[in-house]
Amino acid sequence: MGYIAASVAHELNDPLTAISGYAQLGIKESGKSYPPQEIPNTLRTAAEYFRNIEKELQRSKNIIKKMISFVRYSQTGDGAVDVNQVVGDTLSIVRHHLEMNKVELLTQLQPELSPVRGDTQRLQQVFLNMLLNAQKAMPNGGKLNIETRQHDANGRKIEVLFSDTGGGILPENLDKIFEPLPSTEAEGQSTRLDLSITYDIVKQLGGEIKVKSEVGAGTTFLISLPAADGSSLEDKANSRPALPKGG
Repeated sequence: MGYIAASVAHELNDPLTAISGYAQLGIKESGKSYPPQEIPNTLRTAAEYFRNIEKELQRSKNIIKKMISFVRYSQTGDGAVDVNQVVGDTLSIVRHHLEMNKVELLTQLQPELSPVRGDTQRLQQVFLNMLLNAQKAMPNGGKLNIETRQHDANGRKIEVLFSDTGGGILPENLDKIFEPLPSTEAEGQSTRLDLSITYDIVKQLGGEIKVKSEVGAGTTFLISLPAADGSSLEDKANSRPALPKGG
């Protein structure tokens, strides 16, 4: 939540600074005396200030609306959830934080995905954990690609991939990545608690999460979720698998 609060504060700072500036210009203009022939131009200038103020106010309202949507606890329980919408809303909250840390965002969101079974609040937590974990894995900046796609012949699975260009994870640590233990330096100076929570949420939603990583070449997390109108994935709650190297 600290990351989110800082991100929203930065996001709101820009439009509020613009609003303050345009308001000050308007006050300054309104205090001047103009000859009659210049009044129409003065009114057009003032009107432009007001239009800009309205635009920045709407921008601020949208930021706040997304923040409220993000932190609001879902009361609907399991249901049909638009994965692309959840990805977009989550990115809107942390985008500034990622950009401030020199993370370049690349998105490939497949249009018209089937909805997944789950609830928005828990998926938001999963995607937030993935985004912040990727940023921690790239302390000096890098690229983060987020991809969504429909998978298998019957389209019963929706996959979400998070691929970073960080330092990667040592092979001997891959099998432990979802355990709530202190992480190694190569994993981004954080703990594995967020990844463990993410793993448990994905399993509760009937999905699975895998990781593929190569030291010096980055890490990819693949989250697979059952479509709302499809059958559940096989329950593998007692295993925490890693993608085979190169697969």
